[in-house]
Amino acid sequence: MTTPALAISSLAKSFDRPVVTDLDLTIKAGEFYALLGPNGAGKTTILRMVAGLLQPDAGSISIFGIDARRDPIAAKRITAWVSDEPMVYDRLTPTEYLAFVAGLWQVESHEAETRANDLIDWLGLRPHANELCGGFSKGMLQK
Repeated sequence: MTTPALAISSLAKSFDRPVVTDLDLTIKAGEFYALLGPNGAGKTTILRMVAGLLQPDAGSISIFGIDARRDPIAAKRITAWVSDEPMVYDRLTPTEYLAFVAGLWQVESHEAETRANDLIDWLGLRPHANELCGGFSKGMLQK
């Protein structure tokens, strides 16, 4: 049996009311999955918990066999989160922001710098690499 790409068991989260209740979900490597539902159904809450941006009240999340609650750094190293609302600090440049994020994930500084430069070039942000993100369009922030 192969390790699932994502395994969620008994996941729950409440704010003023229950938003996610006893969710079980298994996604195999290579599968495509979509969360569909009306506003307030908990879709973004589920994704934020999987990405490690929000702690569940109960349940487990495993990403390729890594317990995302016990070892969030290892889980974040193999996942990505692209929000429709970019979470970028407007007083940082793209270079500074990438260094900050690399530090959160404990990426060694030399490797972080190399990856940041490669990413900035790939995204076409080199002319803006040292400008504050606060003046960027939403599209540039999402890059």
